[in-house]
Amino acid sequence: PKPSSFIDVAELDQVNASVDAMRASLLGSAPTESGRTPKNPTVQLLYRIAHPGHEITMVEAAQLQDLAKSLEGFLGDLAFIGQKKG
Repeated sequence: PKPSSFIDVAELDQVNASVDAMRASLLGSAPTESGRTPKNPTVQLLYRIAHPGHEITMVEAAQLQDLAKSLEGFLGDLAFIGQKKG
């Protein structure tokens, strides 16, 4: 007999679909799934690629690199503002 934690690779798609269905039932649908489309292109990119099994393109990788740099600068500025107030 197989151990109880064993997942048959042949059934992996079915297991992933079951996990996705459970996640959706517990957490609800993501905004893009409920009919609303985010207007910000960066948010659209994140929703488009943020799911299991998605392989990003070179363009998406470059966009994510730019996003990381922008977020790093933004968060650094926020920290600086917080230090000035305190």
